[in-house]
Amino acid sequence: MSEPERWKRNAAVLWRAVLDDAVLLIPDQVEPLALSGGAALWSLLEVPQAAEDLARTLGERTGASRTDVEGALRALLARLVQLGAVDRLPP
Repeated sequence: MSEPERWKRNAAVLWRAVLDDAVLLIPDQVEPLALSGGAALWSLLEVPQAAEDLARTLGERTGASRTDVEGALRALLARLVQLGAVDRLPP
């Protein structure tokens, strides 16, 4: 079985947690990005993790199942990669 791809926040992104939200200043982006309720995710992305592991941890924290969280999480991660806030690491 092959290793899953992993995700990690881009070290060049400046950020602050504001209550449960994360406000990101992404290089080459004009406006800051507010991740509503995203402080926990941003904290987890300090170290490379598979989407399945992220979804499981976030699900445990919120009481949702991993499968309920994973679809939305993958879409958000793809968007954050597109903006340059998160790096997708090869398996």
